[in-house]
Amino acid sequence: TTENEKQIESFVRLHSNPASRSVKFEFAQMSDRTANLTIYDATGRLIKKFDNLNQRLIWDGTDHMNLPVESGVYFYVVQNGNDLKRGKFVFIGK
Repeated sequence: TTENEKQIESFVRLHSNPASRSVKFEFAQMSDRTANLTIYDATGRLIKKFDNLNQRLIWDGTDHMNLPVESGVYFYVVQNGNDLKRGKFVFIGK
């Protein structure tokens, strides 16, 4: 684990990686009260965006049209004020 990965883990924590059916994101050490989370697939295509989050979110594995996503590697970006954190996870579809 690199120092950068440790910093991301202290800010954003994923429960279950790889994950099936849902992914739980928890946010810590936030400079303001809310964060935005964006999920992309391995090609960089926007899958889903969540705004004004506070401490946690459970993503149900659906895209912006509420259709189930395929199994694969996904990337997330969390923005909280000027802080920007990125990471990846494996999702095993339904």
